[in-house]
Amino acid sequence: MLNDYKKCAKCGTTKPLAQFKKRLSRAQMHARGMKGEVLMTISSKNCKDCQPKRKPPRKQTPRQLHNMVMSGDISEVKAKLILEERQRMALLVQSRARYEAWVDKWRKKLKTVLSPMTYEIHKVRAQRRYAQEAGNDVYAGLLEKYEDILKRERGRIMLDFEADPHKYKNEKRNWWDLVSEFGLESLRDRWLSIRKEEKERMKVPELLVRRK
Repeated sequence: MLNDYKKCAKCGTTKPLAQFKKRLSRAQMHARGMKGEVLMTISSKNCKDCQPKRKPPRKQTPRQLHNMVMSGDISEVKAKLILEERQRMALLVQSRARYEAWVDKWRKKLKTVLSPMTYEIHKVRAQRRYAQEAGNDVYAGLLEKYEDILKRERGRIMLDFEADPHKYKNEKRNWWDLVSEFGLESLRDRWLSIRKEEKERMKVPELLVRRK
């Protein structure tokens, strides 16, 4: 029974003999003076957990792949496929990096376009607070609606960009041109619902001034 177990020379753990089996590559067999026509399994002094892990062919350098082909460990066709796939992946990585660089450039351009929109949001928020303090509830309500529309539209535009950056690569418009028809009409309906005499004490929202 004890003959079925062996002590690992590295970790000192006693394990079944099956845990010490090691399959030689053809290159290793050649180094031992063997022909290597038939792969051989030997009993190593170290258990499988302590044996050096062999790098798979896909992680070998071109020179190492060449040596594996020469030793017969892999076929020339397989080595060629590995190198071709590696080159294809390298081209994909390069292409992706170039695209990401362009996307980053388009994103910066869009943020520049939206910068005045962010300023408009801050301005409207300040106007709303002033209207509330002055007791002008109708105007404060309009400004609250306007602020909500601006924030919602800004978020929508950025989400739309991340979903399809290519649409914005030539973006040169002003922020009000990017506001959806739904957002515009929602604000316009609110403005039209206010009585004429009350409008005389209000400033027309910038979005309605810019988008007739």
